[in-house]
Amino acid sequence: MIISRKMLMQNALVGVFLVLFVLLSTRYKLQYAEAIRPFYSYGLVVSVMLIVSCLLRSSDARKILTTMLIQPQTLLFAFLLVYFTASVTYISLDIPGRQLKDHLYFLYWILILPLLPICFVSKNKSISDVFLLLSKSVILFSVFSAVVAFLIFFDVVDINIGSLHVTQSIYLKSRIHGMLGESTALAALLGFGLISLLYLKRDTGRVQKFLFGFLVFSLVATGSRNGLVSIALVFLVSALIEGLTFKTLLNIIVHLFTFVLILVGVLYATDTVDLIYKIFSDRPDLDLDNRFSRLYIWLTTIDMISNSGPEELLFGHGAYELRRELSAGFNSPLEIAYDYGILMSLIYVGIFFLSFFVGLKKYNDSKLYIYKYACLNLTYGFTFSMFISYFPTTMFNFAVWPFMIGVWITAIPARMVKTLPIFDSANLSKVSGKTLLNN
Repeated sequence: MIISRKMLMQNALVGVFLVLFVLLSTRYKLQYAEAIRPFYSYGLVVSVMLIVSCLLRSSDARKILTTMLIQPQTLLFAFLLVYFTASVTYISLDIPGRQLKDHLYFLYWILILPLLPICFVSKNKSISDVFLLLSKSVILFSVFSAVVAFLIFFDVVDINIGSLHVTQSIYLKSRIHGMLGESTALAALLGFGLISLLYLKRDTGRVQKFLFGFLVFSLVATGSRNGLVSIALVFLVSALIEGLTFKTLLNIIVHLFTFVLILVGVLYATDTVDLIYKIFSDRPDLDLDNRFSRLYIWLTTIDMISNSGPEELLFGHGAYELRRELSAGFNSPLEIAYDYGILMSLIYVGIFFLSFFVGLKKYNDSKLYIYKYACLNLTYGFTFSMFISYFPTTMFNFAVWPFMIGVWITAIPARMVKTLPIFDSANLSKVSGKTLLNN
């Protein structure tokens, strides 16, 4: 069988994304030790090499990037990063620690990795081409990561490659995590995988239905309520964007009721009700006196902010100070408000709303599906970070990455988006079930 040069280049790009995902997300944690990311530095180096080479070769990518950088949402984002940097520098002079080092890691990945897909745009690869291939890569990596997670969970495999040693974490005995080392991190990836399936949602073949069911089941197995809430909101927003008719609402209710009914039946038939309770409810989240409870942390953070002086309320207490007090904030807007001030928290929230409504307007005006894709990614990343402080965070993660991709896409003018024939409107043509894996 003769493989065309175009097909070869597409498969190569999918391979590049998959390698990057492995390098950036592989993580494991030993008992009483810090989490280890054995390939993370390699992933950062490869990323910057790729982005530089792509920008040098592609004038189209340079034109798009130049245009994106002068849009309101990206200017707001730039101002946020500048303020973060100033705050980190100031606090580092007063309080010793690794604040500056952690911030430089954050700046590196947040400025390089979300822009990488766009930098692959060229005369031979449109924006829709690139994000179609990115979506396939995310889906493949999601399925691979979930399969490995189940194999590790059931003790079928024990990964030992050099210094890499991945087994089921003693801290997450009843929840899958795989090579991402943490159930929440795996849930973030699986949710992004489901959004990637939405990018190909007009494919109604068996392949996609099976993948959709498998990814949802895997997301449930992570025990991440955050992931479930975030992806449920994504589907709701998707329906609202298209216009939530009575027929659509009825269809959603019927499918949801059927799913719950089947799930309850399976749980009782297999006597796994106690396991589900342990996965989702055996945590101190509703205990307002437990310092590990999210509600306790949120209420404490709000109390600390309200008791701050005018200067601290406006400019914040300093970078990473909330983590010094409470270990984690579990809510990005609250953590930003405490560390960097109310104004910066409002700017972060403003970046989301501004990007979302710009993307929604462009989708309604142009019917280019990629803008709806951006809105869904924005919704997912922002919602996810409402229950865990993933922005700003030192290391790459699959919640903030789609959020930033959403910001960047909404900053691209519609005239620069060259779409594939099947992705040129909201009413996409149906494609065969083989398209997902064979295109």
